[in-house]
Amino acid sequence: EYTAACVAGVLSLDEVLPLVVRREELFAQAAGGGGMLGVALDETEAAALDPDLSLAAVNGPRACVVAGPESALARAERRL
Repeated sequence: EYTAACVAGVLSLDEVLPLVVRREELFAQAAGGGGMLGVALDETEAAALDPDLSLAAVNGPRACVVAGPESALARAERRL
């Protein structure tokens, strides 16, 4: 939306950049220290990787992304 507003001349780049920065700050606060991890697993394997992780994306037959707390992501990385 920010790009469209900029291209349409509704907002200038100088007006949009602080909005984008603030939006990302709010997202980081809401995430609460979590993260995401790309894994070369199928959907079933990725979903079963750790009970504290959620399946965030399925990008291909053996290309998934899991999300959750940093501690759970670290456990998953050690298992892989």
